[in-house]
Formats: sequence, C-alpha cells, structure tokens
Amino acid sequence: MLNLLFRSAAVTFILLAILSFTPSVVKAEKTLPDLQTDPLLAAMRTELQRAKESLRLPDQPAPYFIEYWVQESVSANLSGKYGGITHTHPDLHPRRAAGVQVRVGSYEFDNMNLPLALRFNATDYADFMEENDWQLAEVPLEGEGAALRSALWVLGDTAYKRAVGEYQKKKMLQSTGVKKEPLDDFSREKSVVFVEPIMEVGVSVDDEVWKDAVRKVTGYLARQEGIMEPTMDIQAARDVNYYMNTEGTVLRTSELLYTIDISAWTRTPDGIKVANFRHFQVQDPKELPDGKKLLAEAEALARELAELRNAEEFNPYSGPAILGPDVAGVFFHEALGHRLEGERQRMTESGQTFRDKVGDRIISEQISIVDDPTLPCFKGKSLSGHYRYDSEGVAAQKVTLVNRGKLANYLLSRTPIKGFAGSNGHARSQNPQANLLYGHPVGRMATLMVESENRHSLDTLKKMLIEEAKKQGKPYGLIIRHIRNGETDTKGPSASGLGGNFQAFKATPVLVYAVDVATGKERLVRGVELVGTPLVSLEKVIAAGNDDDVFNASCGAESGWVPVSVVSPSILTAQVELQRVGGNPKRSPLLFSPFQEKR
Repeated sequence: MLNLLFRSAAVTFILLAILSFTPSVVKAEKTLPDLQTDPLLAAMRTELQRAKESLRLPDQPAPYFIEYWVQESVSANLSGKYGGITHTHPDLHPRRAAGVQVRVGSYEFDNMNLPLALRFNATDYADFMEENDWQLAEVPLEGEGAALRSALWVLGDTAYKRAVGEYQKKKMLQSTGVKKEPLDDFSREKSVVFVEPIMEVGVSVDDEVWKDAVRKVTGYLARQEGIMEPTMDIQAARDVNYYMNTEGTVLRTSELLYTIDISAWTRTPDGIKVANFRHFQVQDPKELPDGKKLLAEAEALARELAELRNAEEFNPYSGPAILGPDVAGVFFHEALGHRLEGERQRMTESGQTFRDKVGDRIISEQISIVDDPTLPCFKGKSLSGHYRYDSEGVAAQKVTLVNRGKLANYLLSRTPIKGFAGSNGHARSQNPQANLLYGHPVGRMATLMVESENRHSLDTLKKMLIEEAKKQGKPYGLIIRHIRNGETDTKGPSASGLGGNFQAFKATPVLVYAVDVATGKERLVRGVELVGTPLVSLEKVIAAGNDDDVFNASCGAESGWVPVSVVSPSILTAQVELQRVGGNPKRSPLLFSPFQEKR
C-alpha cells in the first residue's frame, strides 16, 4: 500500500573484536573514533559475542547466525487548524527499540521461510500478544551497557527458542513428505563495517516562522466558503540505526525526513464529502517550502475544492487515460512493484503474478523500470527512498527490474528465490518492532523509476489520447492529474480452495478531467476511483511523457511502513477502469462559518 500522506513509522569498543567474527570483512568508509567508542555498539558487540558462544538449548542446534538491530528515533511535530496551533511537540525526545533475529540450522536449511500460517498461526499470535512480546523491543535510553545488553539478552533468548520451534516444524514437514523448494534459506553476503556520523535534525518546528505559516495557511483556508477542517501538520524526524551480526557486519547510519501536510474538505450540493491535500516530504530541509510557497499551495487547494464541489459526479468508465506523474507512479508501484518483491515469488500464500517470467514481456517495450536506493536526489529533489545499507546490512544497489518491457529482476533480500541466489540490497523493515511481528526484513521498493526512450510532450499525449478515444468509440478520454493513495492485494487463492483473493489494485484520484474528443475541452469530474488487474493494466500502456517528476511517500507491507519515492513521467494508457466511490450524503452545516460573519 502506498500513502501519499505520511501518517503519522560509555564502554570502550574494540574494533579488532568485531573484525574477529569473520575474515571476509569489507572495510567501507568509517569514522574510527566513533566505531571504537560508541556505547551502543560496544554493548551490542559484547552481548552478541556472548550469545554466539553460549546461546543453546541441550540437544538442540546452536545458532549459525544472529543479528542485532537498535533504532533510536526522535521526532518533533507542529499542527494547526482554523488559523491556530492545535499541537506542538518541539522537543526531540528519543526512543529506542531493538530487534534480534536468530537462525538455526544452516544457510541451506534453517528455521525461516515457513508458510505464514505455520510460522505465526492464530495461537502463536495470541501467545505473542498475551506475553507482550512486542514490548520487548523497548530499550533503555540511559544506564550502563548492562541495560541495553539486558534488553538484547531477553530478545535473543525469545528469538532463539522460537527459532528452534520453527526449525522443528520445518523438519517435521520435510519428514512427512512435504518437499522443500530446492532453494537455500539464506544467502551468504560480504560483511561490511560502516559507521556514519549522526546527522542533526536541523529544523525546529518551535520556530515562530513555522507557527506563523501554520496560522496563515489554515486561516486562509478557513476563510474560504464551504471549506471544512483545514489542517496543517509539520514533522521533523530522525532515525539512527545500529546494526550488527555474527558475520562481522557493523553499521551505524542515520536518516532524516521532513514532512508537511495540508488538507481540507468540503461538501457537494448533493451532500458528498470531497477532500483535497498537499504533501511535501524531503530528506534535505533546504527543500522545504517557505511560507509564501505554502500559502500559494493553499490557494490552489482551495480553488480545486471549489471546482470539485460543483463538479459532475462521474459514471463508471473504461477507456483511455493520461495518468499524471504521481498517478503513474502509484499505478506502477501498486500494479507492478509489490509483485516484484522477492519473497512473494516463494511464498505459498502469494499470488506470484510474475514468478518464472524473467525474460517475458510484461509491459510495452517503450518502458523500462529500475529501483535505485543509491540515488539521493533527482533534478534537485531529494528522494525519500534513498539509503546506503538495507535492513540486513547489505549495500543498496541499483536494480533494473524491467528492461524495455521485459522482466529482468526482482527486489531481493537475503532470501534466495529461483534464479537469484543473493541479495541486491532491498531488504527493508520499518523498525525492530516490525521484525518481531513479521519475522525479518523483506524485499521492498525504495526509489522506483519509470523510464522511456521515446518521450512525448503533454500536448502530443493529449492528441494521442483523443485519437485513442475516437478509435474506441468513446466520447471522451480522461486526464488524471492528482492522486491521494493506492493499495493492492498480492495474496493468492485460499488454502481451502473455496475461494480466495483477487489480484487487483485500487487508487484514489483527486483531480480527474474528462476530455471531449470533439472539442478537446476538459471538465473536472468526481466520485470515482481507479481499479484494475495488474497483467491487463500493464499491457495497455501506450506512451510516456517528458515531464518526469518526483513524489515521496510511505509504503506499508508485511515489514511495516517505509519511506519510498517514485520518479515517473505522465503515461498514456489505452484502458483504465474507474468505479464509483461509495459514500453517504450528509447535510452541509446549517450555520455559516464564524469566519464568514460580516463585521
């Protein structure tokens, strides 16, 4: 699922002791003084060494791999509505969480990759919640090394016992004739040592400049006729991730994210609620819009709401459409990206839409798609999907997923899949708590980039749209210029065979324009959402524009919510399907807004 609105997700450390875990360490760039003195890394190293040497039940296999992950998060928030401040939390109070993964067996056969229903069934989930296992991830902010080590000790003990149980389940399945797919369970990767200086947040939401912007933006919207609940939210956040495993990898990285959301809604004459928004998400605070820019965006938002309020309610539609850059980005993210996540190619509960299709054409040969977490910015805009190392300690890599229409690769973690034995640096998880619940990081999108060698101006795309609509006998084509979010279901049929899930995606557009094929005139319509099935929808792409743009968002899946980016041009497709949006009409307010009172 993709959401365009960010919902608001001192001991001496001896370098040689870490390097002694394995001889195959790649010495990436590092800050040696920090590596030697960081108290979190020191405590993690001490407890990891102890677990490696002694964590074992009698007559049970010892761990062959252990990893620790500690995340320290800070955030500051400022919110307002109707021209006033509603909430301010300017202090950057940190919180720490930890996660431990233990694997028993071997790289070839271990406790992971069980069917989800067996790994974490209803009884296991009830036990998990009853024992408050999810709270184990909480880590003290203060105290000597023993405080952090104690948290890791309990997590490690729990993880090891669960791993032994899962390993026995898996061996039992094998002994009863259920054949294991001929794939290793875990890939061998080079170890790396990288300790990055901790970045400062750099923005104070307590600054009067930001408070003034919130007051002016929400105050302006509140004064516009018919506008309800004008809100503005600002967040500055930083995560510092500490990672270590028994192969010798040691990492400390930090990520910054700044988000501004503006939203409001109104009611149409027939009582239907229509909403609009503006969303800004950047990694570089210098890119944050100033007060003048924010007010201009609020004015545009208000104009759009006024037009939406009086727009025609549209009927269900199937036909050609131009998808604007953010709409096209959501389309490719939901219809394609989630189905190229590596684990889904071996999960029995997944629909496996593109399994064994490497080399097959799955989209127009005009289109290539890459995912590149190594890219920090595009055309001067920072990318939220940028990172240097993934959640399994593997270096981020640019990956060509689709090459001129043909499937070329998948988004891979250290879980091998058919034809791909190793990671390409795309294992991602929201935080250690997500690991506790879902097991381990999985292959996820980072910065999905839609590319085409054959580009067209928007005027040309519109002419092509009209011609395609005429060819299909349609009185109009569509231009979808703005979208709120998207979601998809990648699950396969139910195990019972009595029904199951449908391979489909859905997205919620905000601005949809019907283009008259006779005159070329556009009229705004409302009340529909974009739906489709991935294989059919992807085959209908005809052409790409020359207006590549960036949008940053957050994406939710099994391993939690992670920041992502999409870089895409507008695309022309021969067929989209729009269905009517449900909703109960309600009366508009009986009294006018106090902001409308004449003085």
